[in-house]
Parts: sequence; C-alpha cells; structure tokens
Amino acid sequence: MIVINPTFKALIPPLSVEEREQLETNILAEGCRDPLVVWRDVLVDGHNRYEICQQHNIPFNTVAKAFASEDDAKNWIIYNQLGRRNISPYVRTQLTLLLKPEIERQAKQHQGKRNDLLLKSAKSSNQHEEPINTRKLLAKLANVSQDTVMKVEKIEEQAITEIIAKAKAGTISINVASKIAALSKQEQKRVVTLNERELIAIAKAVFAKQKQAKIENRKKELQRQKAAIADGKVTVPQDVFDVIVIDPPWDYERNVYSPTGRRVASPYPSMSQDELLQLKLPVADDCVMFLWTTHGFIFFAKELLEKWGFNYKATLVWDKGTLGLGTYLRMQCEFCLMAVKGKPIITNTTYRDIIREPRREHSRKPEAFYKIVEAITVGKRLDYFSRERRKGWASFGADADKFSSGKLQVRNRKPVA
Repeated sequence: MIVINPTFKALIPPLSVEEREQLETNILAEGCRDPLVVWRDVLVDGHNRYEICQQHNIPFNTVAKAFASEDDAKNWIIYNQLGRRNISPYVRTQLTLLLKPEIERQAKQHQGKRNDLLLKSAKSSNQHEEPINTRKLLAKLANVSQDTVMKVEKIEEQAITEIIAKAKAGTISINVASKIAALSKQEQKRVVTLNERELIAIAKAVFAKQKQAKIENRKKELQRQKAAIADGKVTVPQDVFDVIVIDPPWDYERNVYSPTGRRVASPYPSMSQDELLQLKLPVADDCVMFLWTTHGFIFFAKELLEKWGFNYKATLVWDKGTLGLGTYLRMQCEFCLMAVKGKPIITNTTYRDIIREPRREHSRKPEAFYKIVEAITVGKRLDYFSRERRKGWASFGADADKFSSGKLQVRNRKPVA
C-alpha cells in the first residue's frame, strides 16, 4: 500500500492542464513505464502517475529509496524537481529557497569550506576552500541570478497569495511582483485584478517612492554625523596604537543619490585628499597600518602613507565574488595597503594576499580581514573611521555603531598579544 505524505506532495509543482492531459494519454497508451519511487511505502516521486494509474486501474512498479530522515527525503524531492525543464524561474527559485535552512546549517558547520556536497560536484584535494555564500549557492541551484533569489524571497514573505500565483504562472514578471509586494496587503488586494501594464505603472511609482525615501533618510543621517563631529561627540582616542586599520571616507563626488545617474551614494560625510593629508593619527613609533582603498584612489592612498610616515610593504586583495559598478571595468575587488613605520612585530607564515568573502553593507569590511590582522600583529589596535565596534579594538568614527550589536567601550585596553 502506498502512503501519500501531504508535505511531500506539496513540494511537487503542479502540471499544467495540457501537461496533465498528455501524461494521461501516454499512460493509457503505453502503461506506466517509469517506476514510482517510495520510501517506507511513502511516495516520494510519481504523484501524478500514481493518481492517473489509480483512476484507470493501471498497474505500476515501484522502486525503494532509503533516506536518513524526512528532511533528507524532502531535499531529494526538491533536487529531483529542479531537474525538470518545464518549471518556471519563479518556481525553481521557490523550490530552492526551501533548501536555505539546510544550506545555512551546513555553512555554520563548515565555515571556511565550500559547499560542494549540496552542489553535488566533486572537490579535488588541492582545491582552494572558500566560505559558503548562501544566496550565491541558491542562485546557482535555481539557475537564476542572486537578485532574482532576493526578489522571490521578498515576494514569498510579503506578497498576497494572488500576486504569488501571478508570478508563478508568469502573467507578471518577478520584478513587478517584487515591487507590488512592497505595498500593504490591503493595497495589494486592491490592485491584484489589474493587468500587467497597469501593475508595471504602479511598480514604477513604488520604486520611485522608495528611492526618494532613501534619499531623505540618507540626508538626515549625514546631518546627524556632521553634527556629532561639530559638537565634539566623536573624539580620537588619546592612546597611541601599534596597529591601525583605516578606511578613509574617499570623496567619490557622489554624495547625492541620482536615479538617472550613478545609483550609489556614500552613507557618511566624505573628505577631500587635502583634508585626509592633514589628519594626525595616534600612531606608535613602531606601527603597522592597513589602509583600505579602491581602484580610483590607489595612488592617493600611497600619498597618504608617505605623508603619515609609513613605508608601503604589500597589498591585500578582497575578492567580493560579485560584480560592482565601474566606468571602464566592472569592479569586483577592493584593496588594503599594508605599510609599516619603525619595526612593528608582524608574524605571518600562513595568510596570503587575497581574501574571498561576499560583500556586505556599504564600507563594511570582511570578517576574515580582521581575523588575519589579529593573528599576525601584536599590540593596541585602532579601527579608524570605523563603522563597527570590535572587542579588543579601539574605535573612532561618527558612525562607529552602524553594524555593532552593542556599544563596546574599548579605549585604553591593555595590549593584545
């Protein structure tokens, strides 16, 4: 006796009317050629064939498959369905998102390693190990872009059932559905009967409103930071430091968001090169500096190092894994110049000149970078123009609590070995 598990059955994307009719015609003419797949008498593959065979009293064969748990069985069903060619990008992504908890669990268990198990690809013993990028992996499994994964996830979380149904059926695009999902549930119900052209017009209006809100919020945040600096609420630590990480607020001349121009704006007040050159940094006689920069400011960064009395030694490259903006080349990497003053203690026989870690929020640096700095340097550490307070580090910046879970007071700590 075959048992139907409603949870398993819900993972199977329904056939269209035409597909169902064609399958029924084939089975009536040729019988059920492919065996149904069962696990402990529970059907895991062949639900549509089983229903047709039951309806017409057609015999069928089964093949047993072993799974360690119900979750393993569900994952197998999802992978099996992803192998179908006739499901839409939305449905593929929707199915793949069901794997997200498992991928995140494996990411925590195997930090610093590739997730080739889920990708079902062999891994050579000398292959470089990289951290798991959950969204990138989901996109690869679904054969869509990471942006599509993000939009479908938003639709699944925020859209009403009717909007989701339209997106799954392809009557409206994923992009339009994601914009409509930003509306309140009441507004979605009001517009759900409109045709695609009318929904696109509404989606454009929603997009424009969201962008204008971002502009206004950003202006307020910049004013807050400027006021904090002017009022003396942001002060440089009085100690001198053996290790300094600095991420200058380079002036990209894009402090105003423009939907018709470059759609990026710095989230903090920028400084000109002359202003940066005038900075008096609290450096010890023997100090190592890590200076973050980008393609457009590499030579300015070298000038800063020389003005501050440092000798350039090496460049660390951060490969963010995804394309960014760029006038001549699309930018994917950011650079950190390593320089020394005097004879600081640096011990490194392990770490290379490249970090591969997905980009995060604007100006937020990779965790792997701080682990490297802590591993190879000795002494008091300062994160200058910081946007995140770190245990064991002093922080300076008008936005130092941007990504912090709490306001850690780390000034004047004892040297960290």
